[in-house]
Amino acid sequence: MKKIEKLTAEQEALLPVVRKRWTDRYFSAAPIDKSAFKKGADFVYSLCGYEPPRIHYVESPYAMQIKANELLGNTKEENSLIQCQPSTYGNYSDYAWVAFYDFFSTCVTIEPDLLSKFIKYKEWLESNFFDTIQYDTDIIVCPLPKMKVVNNRLHSITGPAVEFPDGFKQCYINNRFVPFELFEKFRKGNITKKEFIELDNADYKGAAYEIMGHAKILELHDAIEINNTMITHKNGEVEEVRLYETKTIDKEIGEKIKFVKFICPSTGTTYIECCNPGVKTALDAMVSRSVFSEITPGNYGMSFRN
Repeated sequence: MKKIEKLTAEQEALLPVVRKRWTDRYFSAAPIDKSAFKKGADFVYSLCGYEPPRIHYVESPYAMQIKANELLGNTKEENSLIQCQPSTYGNYSDYAWVAFYDFFSTCVTIEPDLLSKFIKYKEWLESNFFDTIQYDTDIIVCPLPKMKVVNNRLHSITGPAVEFPDGFKQCYINNRFVPFELFEKFRKGNITKKEFIELDNADYKGAAYEIMGHAKILELHDAIEINNTMITHKNGEVEEVRLYETKTIDKEIGEKIKFVKFICPSTGTTYIECCNPGVKTALDAMVSRSVFSEITPGNYGMSFRN
């Protein structure tokens, strides 16, 4: 393979074309082309010296687990399923690297046998499947789900962002997974102040903000804004930070509860977290969150570690 130092204008123009072709396929929710899937599975198994596998078509990752347990002889109740590892290759993660080499196969000369194998693998992925569990004699496969995407991230504040044909669904806020039961609690607005404070996952609290809105969250705690600031990071990203405080003293801690609200400049995700009740400013609140003792109000934003 001859190394290339720079893409031509034509090659650069092809980049978004290839990217769109693969992202469109990934988000298409198209049904599996069973003929193409079998052809590809037989080829992959032959590379490993195995006979063509028996193929089990199911409709979600959860159904894959049930089928895998059945093949392994585990006939216990559903809540006793053994966690079966999906395959390393032959799943949704292949869309990234296959798209990468699909583009570069147009730019360089690849050894014919290697190129032929890659094309066969690519054609397998083009049969529109999402994931597989592979055993020596059997392969379990499920189709692509319907996905709700905003700014190239799985995101929906009104319902599941991912839904498979059999009804298995998952909720995501800005690409962060949120358990369905918790999502529904946020959506219906029936989470209590105590339940919110006890959430130990910042992404879940961020999801609550996205779904319920910051006004509802702060209303839940009877909190008002007492300080705000704009922080410019070393890489030029600007972060808006606001400090809130409850109007009344919390009986459990004997002080007013304080919250810091900030928007991740990289993802756009909004977070509201409890912070040290002794802080006076929004900047102090952010510094207090850092695990690095050398971070101070004077250098916050200048270190890649904050």
